[in-house]
Amino acid sequence: MKAESILTFSAVGDTYLAGIRRWPDGYFVLADEEIGKKALNKVASYFLNSDVNFCNLEGVITNSGRPIAGKSNAYLLSYPGMTRILKKAGINVVALANNHILDYRWEALADTMARLDKVGIKYSGAGKNLAEARKPAIIEKEGMTIGLLSYTTNLNLPMGFKASESKPGLNPIRVSPFFVPDHINKEDIEVMREDISKWHKKTDFLAISCHWGVSDQGTQTVARHQEIIAHYAVDAGADMVIGHHTHALQPIELYKGKAIAYSLGNFSLSLSSYQSEGIIMQCVFSKNHKIKEFKFLPLYINKNNQPAVVSPEEEDGKKVVELMQKLCTQYDVTLKVKLETNAVIFSAQ
Repeated sequence: MKAESILTFSAVGDTYLAGIRRWPDGYFVLADEEIGKKALNKVASYFLNSDVNFCNLEGVITNSGRPIAGKSNAYLLSYPGMTRILKKAGINVVALANNHILDYRWEALADTMARLDKVGIKYSGAGKNLAEARKPAIIEKEGMTIGLLSYTTNLNLPMGFKASESKPGLNPIRVSPFFVPDHINKEDIEVMREDISKWHKKTDFLAISCHWGVSDQGTQTVARHQEIIAHYAVDAGADMVIGHHTHALQPIELYKGKAIAYSLGNFSLSLSSYQSEGIIMQCVFSKNHKIKEFKFLPLYINKNNQPAVVSPEEEDGKKVVELMQKLCTQYDVTLKVKLETNAVIFSAQ
């Protein structure tokens, strides 16, 4: 009898590799490209031992485009060679639905997508129209189909981010205090539910990426819209919900046997000075949405924006585990450290 295939899906948070960081007033800073090429060296071995490896791509990778008008925060653009750095590290799927991916307009995003195609990195959440933006990234491995659908809320985004039938852009979930409670656009939620239900039936594992919450220079506080969107996603058939944008770690919730990581924190943010703690979130699964285990590896990010897995016994690792344990108590989730693998297993109380 053939042994059951078991795969690992690994996910990290906000990722912006070496490039140009520009502000609305025209001031800009250039990152050292040679340092940028080494940004992921310390974590590559962990990704190469995993099957599907995800990050939120926070900014275009291109040498084309011009800054879009109407932004109040920084514009992010990575050097063209950074797609090869992602590929070399083992990243094979990314989310494009976020508040920086259109910083340099559709021309730059289209070029980024072409560069990702060239190195074989899958992506979802953006497209030349809404139908394309709604499509999942699909990876086939060991006889299994793994899917990723990506969404972004409109918080902190310039006007016009939303793709339409005839306009390029992102896959949206609009949030506004002017909508009746729960303040989330019902049409967008219904579209998300339809897509998740559809692709749950066509995949063996389905992850949902959502760029959401309040950034505010890094906050561990979960916004109400994050909980509501996440629960809708799991109810519709998501196996795992991956959150980012808040630039800080947030709790993990276990809801109906599925994991919701409200924010994985930062992974590698060139020319930035946010919190140094992060995690690699992992799900071990087999065919037909059978979840074997949820766990994470503690990360610590150095001054060169190099994330590294740290032992839960080390000072930096202990800080990450203690922080996550404190955060997860609000969702009655407990953590158990496995020192032999540096992994932290989590379960519902």
